[in-house]
Amino acid sequence: MSERSHQSGRAKRLRKNLKLAALAAGGWSRGFSRALGLWRGQGLEGIERALAVLEAQSELSPEDGGFAPGDYAEWVRRYDTLDTASARRLRRRAATLPGPSRISLILLPGEGGPRPLERTLRSVRAQVFGRWELIAAPEAWPDRDARTAIARHAVEDPRVRRIDMGHSRAATADEALERASGSFVGFLRAGDELPPHALYCATQMLGERPDTTLFYADEDRVDEAGARSRPWFKPDRNPELMLARDMFSGLCLMRTHAAVEAGGPRPGFGPWMVYELAWRVLDHVENAVVTHAPRVLCHLPWSPDPADPAAPDGVPAPAAQNAQGLRAAQEHLDRAAARGDRPALAVPAPGLPGRIRAKYERPDPPASVSVIIPACGRANLLRACVRSLRKTTAPDGVELVVIDNGSGEPDTLVLFEELRAEGVRIVRDDAPFNHSRQNNAGAAAARGRFLCLMSDDIEALEPGWLEEMLSLAARRGVGCVGARLLSPDGTLQHGGIVRGLCGFAGPAHLGLPRDHAGYFGRAALVQEMSAVTAACFVVRREVFDAVEGLDETLPEAYNDMDFCLRVRVAGYRNLWTPYAALLRREPASERDNADEDASGMSWRDRQSTLLMRTRWGALAEDPAYNPNLTRRSCDFGLAWPPRTVPLSLL
Repeated sequence: MSERSHQSGRAKRLRKNLKLAALAAGGWSRGFSRALGLWRGQGLEGIERALAVLEAQSELSPEDGGFAPGDYAEWVRRYDTLDTASARRLRRRAATLPGPSRISLILLPGEGGPRPLERTLRSVRAQVFGRWELIAAPEAWPDRDARTAIARHAVEDPRVRRIDMGHSRAATADEALERASGSFVGFLRAGDELPPHALYCATQMLGERPDTTLFYADEDRVDEAGARSRPWFKPDRNPELMLARDMFSGLCLMRTHAAVEAGGPRPGFGPWMVYELAWRVLDHVENAVVTHAPRVLCHLPWSPDPADPAAPDGVPAPAAQNAQGLRAAQEHLDRAAARGDRPALAVPAPGLPGRIRAKYERPDPPASVSVIIPACGRANLLRACVRSLRKTTAPDGVELVVIDNGSGEPDTLVLFEELRAEGVRIVRDDAPFNHSRQNNAGAAAARGRFLCLMSDDIEALEPGWLEEMLSLAARRGVGCVGARLLSPDGTLQHGGIVRGLCGFAGPAHLGLPRDHAGYFGRAALVQEMSAVTAACFVVRREVFDAVEGLDETLPEAYNDMDFCLRVRVAGYRNLWTPYAALLRREPASERDNADEDASGMSWRDRQSTLLMRTRWGALAEDPAYNPNLTRRSCDFGLAWPPRTVPLSLL
């Protein structure tokens, strides 16, 4: 094919996908501006890569694609295998690739024999990006064959550097760090394997984000036969989830001078050594920039996992190793408290070996909180809601505000009188149903420093839920805090809102059994989410007022998501906690659905969807999710294909 016809083909692809590109950007003007920026910065190649990602927005279904949804081996074959031609092309481009002048990899001493070590050494030497060094201390390995293997590779490739010393793992790593010549440094264990494009992808992203302090990537497991399984597709920077579990495993690179200035690796943390160092680096560097590569750039050795099926990444650690992780987490929490965050205690996460929960100090003296409950005349549900709140919260400092949306049923009017006698504030609103306006009216009438927006079909299950949410909402920089909502059948109804899921947005882990921890524990660990549901969330009044409450042009659908996104734009982070579990009976406050069309969408829903697409863009990636995960369902399954640039176009 001639160069002219090749360029013409690219232009045709651009025209074909112009509407999709505009939709993804949030409108024609934004789409044109984004395309112009790509043209100026990366030329037609940049636009071609962007279009490849856009084309992946329409996922294949298992029936259409001829694959099983969870067939990771087939997924790897289709989307995560670098062919020979692409490898040659990347090797040529690597010589002029912007980014770090060199990457230093430190081989941590271990107990394994030569076979896993050999796989690690060969994978590093097979990198298409050649500006690396691997630093190893043969004497730190108790196995003589392993020491021989390191020495042999050092002779065959001068980029494998030997250092002569025989101390502890941390002392060896610290000495190697002092001798590292690369601008970024990472740590590998025997058995870790890097795909050929790993350092190329890392360097490419670091070149695009030169202010990066710490880089990490996705990972999976590989057995001795080379079969890959258990992919862990991680979210972008997510401090609460990063604290709860080690997200720095696999390929994690830190700016070398930052790691040195932070004090380097420390003894006494065992397998949590990189986790502990990563947190010190992030705590040491003000406004540290964290970059996540949504690609599998490290294959960890396979291991059985019989005791922790909900978080498949290895056999649960012994108590001593769990204590090392808790110590590392506690020291980070203490440093954060010294900088102004609320004090917190690191404790084991319930039911998840090797996972961590941060229990933050509750506001003291007890902060006043107003629970705002819009009601639409379903007396039985509202009565159960209020009674459950009375049973599970302390009476001091908790104000209940019920919004009466023109209720006329006798039993509801009787209930309102009962609630008034108990000190519940009833705010009358006779206008047509508008969930946003009702919550705004409740907030205007409320007296609390904190606002808890709650649907009238919610029932609190046990004490402590409100204290948990308040302890997180009181933290500096936190906006909304959402709860874990369960359906009457015990399945998960709300685990946080993921942008782009099941249409425009959807709840994470919808329908998950109550006792299941979800994808790598994400249904059972505190984490940052882009949005949480207004069926129950807590927010400081100052944050609520700063974004001017809920948007009343969104009477029902997406008003909570829009509010949470505006909270993020204002500089706050939204959190979801599984430690505040409540039951949601049914959405009794919803309006009459007589205007729904055949697709199940009402005119108002369609208008709300259009407004949200225009305001926020329809297809933007959610930083709390991963483009390798499906948007067709809420179960964190594989995306066919992933919404990433194909390896052939890197």
